[in-house]
Amino acid sequence: VYPNPAGPGDRVWFRAVAQRMKLLQIFDLQGNRVMERRFTESGQASVAVDVSPLPAGIYLYRVETVDGAMAHGKLVCL
Repeated sequence: VYPNPAGPGDRVWFRAVAQRMKLLQIFDLQGNRVMERRFTESGQASVAVDVSPLPAGIYLYRVETVDGAMAHGKLVCL
């Protein structure tokens, strides 16, 4: 994830190394899903996401790849 932390108006790049993303979800710290993007069957290796609608805070993200692998982490929005 780059940049992290993300400033106002930034687009955040999510990248799945050597795999293609099928689903990207972003959650607030209460567990509410605040953003979700689904990709075609072929998936995408990287994607830019506009996080400007999200208020400043800490978020958790989850990425699922076409091959079924999962990755997760923390995203900070300033």
